[in-house]
Amino acid sequence: MPQSLKPRVRRTPDDAKQTFLACAETLLVEDGLTAVQMRAVARLAHVTDAAIAHHFGNRDGLLKALMDHVVAKVRRAIRTITDRWTGAPDGFRKLIGDLDALYAQGYAELAQALTHSGWRDTGPPLLKPVIDVLIKQNAHPDTEANDIRRVMAALHMDLALYPLYGAAFRRSVGLRSKRERAKQLDWWAASIEQMLKAR
Repeated sequence: MPQSLKPRVRRTPDDAKQTFLACAETLLVEDGLTAVQMRAVARLAHVTDAAIAHHFGNRDGLLKALMDHVVAKVRRAIRTITDRWTGAPDGFRKLIGDLDALYAQGYAELAQALTHSGWRDTGPPLLKPVIDVLIKQNAHPDTEANDIRRVMAALHMDLALYPLYGAAFRRSVGLRSKRERAKQLDWWAASIEQMLKAR
């Protein structure tokens, strides 16, 4: 067989779908949500548009599958980080920073678009592993489990919305420096640590 002709590699349907989702994720991270088009995914995966349509139906189906894929990935990352976390404040700051970095890679835009289209995550709460550890480590007599959940909901909202609106929010209160984000994440970590400390 001539060197230039390579035999076609047959993938299982699940392998093909995972490859297409990885390509869609690459487009999302590199160029944002608008870049995630069926034709662009097909081009990146070296297949026809029909192959993408076969697995996802249309772009909405592709985006829903991409969000499910991303949420599963985030769940695994949160579980891994939580399992390694010793409860030290700098460890919690790292967790917050890792989540912030993840949303900044285009996932905030995808989550907002899909939420507006009616997509809902039907699994357990995304931050449940972290919340469970915080509840277990809580030593403050006046801090209840639902207090921790409320604070984590506010933190999660900050993480999810910051890539989309953070610069405008900063300007609205007179904060111009790009370093403000790091200071804000430090503030979150210190506030949550204080909330859990014994008196």
